Amino acid sequence: MNLFNIFLDCHVAMLLAMTKKITSSRSRACVAGGDPGIFSLFKTLVMTIALSSSVMALTPVKISLDWLLNPHHAPLIIGIEKGFFKDEGLDVTLIGSIGSLEGCKQVSAKNVDFAITNEPQLLIQTAKGLDLNALCTIVPNL
Repeated sequence: MNLFNIFLDCHVAMLLAMTKKITSSRSRACVAGGDPGIFSLFKTLVMTIALSSSVMALTPVKISLDWLLNPHHAPLIIGIEKGFFKDEGLDVTLIGSIGSLEGCKQVSAKNVDFAITNEPQLLIQTAKGLDLNALCTIVPNL
């Protein structure tokens, strides 16, 4: 297995765990870039979920992108195309946006379940009173 595949596997596992945990708790969250050190935690969580989940109707999950499709969205696309999310009971829909601000507003308004955003916008919008929670990182500092 090459380094790129390991990178994608970690991201897909993390995103599966993130979406499963949040959709089950009915919380809303933004996903921001930053420290990749939590991958092992998410891999453990997704394995626990995979072993304990049963077959049921798909749960719809809407994710607002931080722009149109970009390379860092690859784990989401791969997860959808290969059926990883459906295997976990999730029907994931990606929604393009015109930036992180729009995603933050969409999460706060409960129009989407998640938004990919950058840290500064997340902090600014939270300080302005939007109901947001940082969940994890998807773009590691290389």
